[in-house]
Amino acid sequence: MSSIIEGTAPSPAPVAKVKRPDIPIPSSSPTEAKQKVDEGIKQIIAKQANIQDIQSLDLSFGIDKATERVFVEVKDKATGEVIKQIPSRDYLEMMARIQGAVNGLFVDAKG
Repeated sequence: MSSIIEGTAPSPAPVAKVKRPDIPIPSSSPTEAKQKVDEGIKQIIAKQANIQDIQSLDLSFGIDKATERVFVEVKDKATGEVIKQIPSRDYLEMMARIQGAVNGLFVDAKG
């Protein structure tokens, strides 16, 4: 005796639609593709050179005595030469002169 099961099949679960990422269409000519690869390689080399430059630098922090402001010095590790100071020495000297002038204005003459 054979039996036939009648009924409906369960409906499949809804499928989430996945947005396809925008993939650039390859250029039609091989020379254009080669130029793009060459440009990418040049950018990687430039970034690597920047990383090596950064690794040869040293940062030191200090406080200017006259203005009590924090400054940063960028130094070459090999020579110890100061490449850049932020804020600059000129700026800190100017601020010290301004603070001295302002403090002179508000000094009490009586006392």
